Amino acid sequence: MNAAEKKGLTAIFNCHIKTPDEAQKITVMYFDFPTDAKLLYDKNGFFAEIIKEVKKKIKASGAVRKKWGEFYYWDLKPGAHADETFEIL
Repeated sequence: MNAAEKKGLTAIFNCHIKTPDEAQKITVMYFDFPTDAKLLYDKNGFFAEIIKEVKKKIKASGAVRKKWGEFYYWDLKPGAHADETFEIL
């Protein structure tokens, strides 16, 4: 057990390999990136710009990240009715 694990810290690495064209298509998978992702390598700031755009779209949409116990979820449209249709991205 390393020092970080002794302090209760863990790291999970997820590798999502995409072409630049694929990466520019924002998906809901990107929602947590502005708050949770740490870019280890980002040639020319390419993905940092995408994350900035995601953050902007989330703010403009009014979506809210909420905590439930130890987990987080997105309320994509606070106050929306069950039969209401809306677009987020």
